[in-house]
Amino acid sequence: METAAVAGASCIGSPPTGETAFLLYLVALLSLYESAPSTTPPPIYNGPSGWYYDSIMHSIRNIARRMYTAEEELRAIKDKEPYSGVGPET
Repeated sequence: METAAVAGASCIGSPPTGETAFLLYLVALLSLYESAPSTTPPPIYNGPSGWYYDSIMHSIRNIARRMYTAEEELRAIKDKEPYSGVGPET
């Protein structure tokens, strides 16, 4: 646990390494996905890659695809159902 704290602290104020550049990229990408659906294209990562990059990006693409599919299906269901007047309309 101590090693993780030291490693995390060493990133502050230091020039980005390949690993911290990828973490900064992930922060930007996840921030985009966290907000409402957007027409803004996802940021492009031009840094070094490896097995960890491939694995994480594969998972994020699948999660994003499932998220957008679920949101579209929910929107279609809500569009078909008339508002009942009971409870908040969301």
